[in-house]
Amino acid sequence: MKTDILFQKQIINFFIYIPIQFFIVYVVDFTCYIYLAFIILMPLHKKYLNITLYICFGLGFVFDILYSAWGVYTATNVLTVYIKYYLIKYCFKAYLIRNPDINYLTIKNVNFILYFFFITALTIFHIFVLYCLEAKNFFIFFQKKTQISLDIIFTIIFILASQYLFHYKLRHQS
Repeated sequence: MKTDILFQKQIINFFIYIPIQFFIVYVVDFTCYIYLAFIILMPLHKKYLNITLYICFGLGFVFDILYSAWGVYTATNVLTVYIKYYLIKYCFKAYLIRNPDINYLTIKNVNFILYFFFITALTIFHIFVLYCLEAKNFFIFFQKKTQISLDIIFTIIFILASQYLFHYKLRHQS
């Protein structure tokens, strides 16, 4: 029963974040990686890793088709999911031991500074890998440093804002 509710929430999150992503990129013509908030809100525990990888693979595949990216988003999303689990293990190990029933990381569940570090590290990693794979060159980072910096800043702002707007009540829900 708990798993069903967990994945129902993920389906709702999918239908909230993905249309916003397409609207901002295509209509507003602004780059912000909103779908990263969806990946961050995927379940925490290792037992959900396979389904999380499948969902993020599918999400990346859809973005690759829509953006004609040739596997860049798929590879980046899957790699981000793996890194997410290692960051969680590093940043929130003591917290998860004290609270084993937590399935989501939200600002209300954890220390804001740790959460901010977590989303900042994951966002920087995701955007760095995405730009390097798109350009097939590490030095693209130096040529587009202003665009990359703005992408990182606006993505972090969106993730924090979405936490306060949509997910602030997800405390200790399974």
